Amino acid sequence: MDHLKLEPRGDIGSVYLVELREGNGCLFAAKVMDRKETANRNKESRARIEREILEMLEHPFLPTLFATLDSPRWSCLLTEFCPGGDLHVLRQQQPDRRFEEAAVRFYASEVVAALEYLHMMGSLS
Repeated sequence: MDHLKLEPRGDIGSVYLVELREGNGCLFAAKVMDRKETANRNKESRARIEREILEMLEHPFLPTLFATLDSPRWSCLLTEFCPGGDLHVLRQQQPDRRFEEAAVRFYASEVVAALEYLHMMGSLS
């Protein structure tokens, strides 16, 4: 994998935009977590649950997990790269930092569909 860009750091780990060396230009998001840091911050359970949830997901509005990579020091989740940032970043780019009503309906319906799926899969109670 070739590291192209570091995305904003999350609560656990750092997310990198990566491209496979033998690939055809396909981009992925690689979330890299330092096992020692995760343990020191008591985030091991959260990291394990995130991995388990991603492993069972298969929904068009949720990221796809393609692979997990583990070493004694690092744990990595290789997921679908979703360009455009998160919804907050997208909202900040709108006129007056507000979505048009049609866009609100569109994004809200995607969020509801994803939450419904997660609930159906037992990830939410």
